[in-house]
Amino acid sequence: MAVSSGALSDVVPAGGMMGEMDRAEFERLRERLAERIQGDLQEATQLLSQLNHNLETWGERTGETQQLEQVWSHFQQQIVSLSDALGASGH
Repeated sequence: MAVSSGALSDVVPAGGMMGEMDRAEFERLRERLAERIQGDLQEATQLLSQLNHNLETWGERTGETQQLEQVWSHFQQQIVSLSDALGASGH
């Protein structure tokens, strides 16, 4: 599964976002960005599905479901903390 380059410069014209851009060009740019985001979200969903499958398999093979639950809980807490920090920095 290929990871997109994700570089905004691949999509945004060198002159900036709204410089001399006409409405049609803006709509094309918006559509390309939306398609990239959709593709990235689909890839993230697939990767999370694979991770979930791998974790389930590991838990079944090792019988260490409690340890797995602790690791997953810690991961979720880290994501919430990161999300909160990013949200706070945006204000």
